[in-house]
Amino acid sequence: MSRFLAAGCLDRLHVLIAPIILGSGRPSLTLPTIERIDQAMRTSVRAHILDTDVLLDCDLSAQRVPIGLANRSV
Repeated sequence: MSRFLAAGCLDRLHVLIAPIILGSGRPSLTLPTIERIDQAMRTSVRAHILDTDVLLDCDLSAQRVPIGLANRSV
């Protein structure tokens, strides 16, 4: 999923925040390093409370690149 996100090919990203400690493991996303804060990806987000969890619905559609034009080197 990291490559699709970095290439601008996703419309939505759902992030679930739950009060649970899983320990070490693989990172969920691996993205290219940015040099300045103005290069960071900023999205519209809606938060949904689900009992003790929070679901973040990130709208990435404004940044989406048509599949044929996506950066293939990412």
